[in-house]
Amino acid sequence: MEAKLAISGGSKAVKAEEVLCRRSSMNYKYENRKDFVFKICRLGLWYLNCHTCGEESFHEILDRQLPIYRLTTLWDGKNHPANSDFPRTNSQWCQLADELQMLYKDNKLDSLVFEEKGFDLLYPYIKGRIQTDIEKWPWIPCGYSPHKLPKENIFDIFAYEDIESADQRVVYFHIANICMPESPFKDMNARAHGLLNMVKAIKQRFPSVEKIECDSWLNSFEPFLKLFPASYPQKNEVQPKVGYGFNWWGQFLSRDGSFHNRHGKIMRQTGKFPFVSRTGICDIDNVEKYLLLKL
Repeated sequence: MEAKLAISGGSKAVKAEEVLCRRSSMNYKYENRKDFVFKICRLGLWYLNCHTCGEESFHEILDRQLPIYRLTTLWDGKNHPANSDFPRTNSQWCQLADELQMLYKDNKLDSLVFEEKGFDLLYPYIKGRIQTDIEKWPWIPCGYSPHKLPKENIFDIFAYEDIESADQRVVYFHIANICMPESPFKDMNARAHGLLNMVKAIKQRFPSVEKIECDSWLNSFEPFLKLFPASYPQKNEVQPKVGYGFNWWGQFLSRDGSFHNRHGKIMRQTGKFPFVSRTGICDIDNVEKYLLLKL
């Protein structure tokens, strides 16, 4: 019944998706969110310890390749230490980062000790944000600001960003699990309808747009790719640089919002992400035609 709610058009579709988002938030158990946040931060510290090779490298990885900052109470939805305009003077985050670096220097020969002490240092900042993110699930915890993803831009598990200029030819979209605790790929028919509704809305609102684009680990995940024509996922010539976003780290979030232990184990055993984040880009007309044929 829930899947069918998301495929009708117009204002009813918006209301249906609001209902699904509220249900998803209500279904997100505190213990599951805590499990994810605590374990993803530990995994991030492990990754930081494994990949740091110098003082500059430590801050570069912490700020630009880990999701930790946006899981703390310091994240305001706008300013991020990966950005050049981040206010670093008297920054509480920078002080925290320096303390983490001191722990790293003291314990760099013992990854487990650094992970434990680093987690203890982060604990009050990450614990304090858990309930806030649950209440605003499914979009805000991923780091997107409300003005970027207004309600009318959300279609089932998909949401698109408004274009910033009249001559912009590409629209970027995002994915979130509004079906929690179920997998969003349990009902592929509903997902196809949601994507089609989004494509139609973009074409109607922004006639100049020619392509849609998304960067995500899901572009390496076969069930997700079935929603798009073969031309959508772009092949990576070289391993892309890891980023701090959920386009990389979202693969450690399980369908019920807890930590994905199997993916975490693969990461720790191999040093690699189970799924590489890839860019998916395709002509919007081709996506519409493909979905109309499927449906």
